[in-house]
Amino acid sequence: MKKKVAILVDAEWFRKMLKGAFAPRPVPSSSAPVTPPAPSAPTAPATPVVAITADLFYRNACAALDPQEEDLFRFFCYDCEPFDKQQRNPVDQSWVKFGKGNPVYEDRMKFFREIGALPYVALRRGVVKGRGWEIKESFTSQLLSAPHGTVTLAAGDIRYGMEQKGVDMRIGMDFATLSLKRLVDRIILISGDTDMVPAIKLARREGIQVCMVQVGTHGRLAPTLIEDADLVRTITPVP
Repeated sequence: MKKKVAILVDAEWFRKMLKGAFAPRPVPSSSAPVTPPAPSAPTAPATPVVAITADLFYRNACAALDPQEEDLFRFFCYDCEPFDKQQRNPVDQSWVKFGKGNPVYEDRMKFFREIGALPYVALRRGVVKGRGWEIKESFTSQLLSAPHGTVTLAAGDIRYGMEQKGVDMRIGMDFATLSLKRLVDRIILISGDTDMVPAIKLARREGIQVCMVQVGTHGRLAPTLIEDADLVRTITPVP
């Protein structure tokens, strides 16, 4: 008899892992001299950026399921709808629009509509809170290396910082519900957050097996997550 399994996905973490897996890799340098191409030679097309669509996200997360011994009970996706409030850049006083009309906003809302329509998916929404304006690391590095007084802060050197709220709590609550009510035999967790360790321990104490997922070779799991899991599976992301 197959095990009944729930897949719990920290969407922001998994999205970053997928982007890292699909990012163009630098070409290894060679000591041999390279002959420059003739001016008329065509240039090689740039490696296309892989969009993390709902379908790609779902397919790769479900790759952690073993169809020979597991049946999917439910696919829990924990994410936050995008920030949608305008903010004024304190450097040049320009308004930055984060809501409707912003490509990032539109893409994320499309993701929510599409992922919610897929089989067995339960969406758990946290919220995004603004942290205020922050100086970018690139400007900080430039400031530290340049002579005193030679670098001026520009509008593009700062960004509006944001953070997710409520995602960890929702994952923990579903861990507890699934475990205490014995709704599944095994939980597959796709997350790299060590704050999940208490939830993992609770599930195992209740007799539920926990499987952690390593996404390719990008971003290894913390030793504490591996130590407290029953199984660790590695998936190779496929575009």
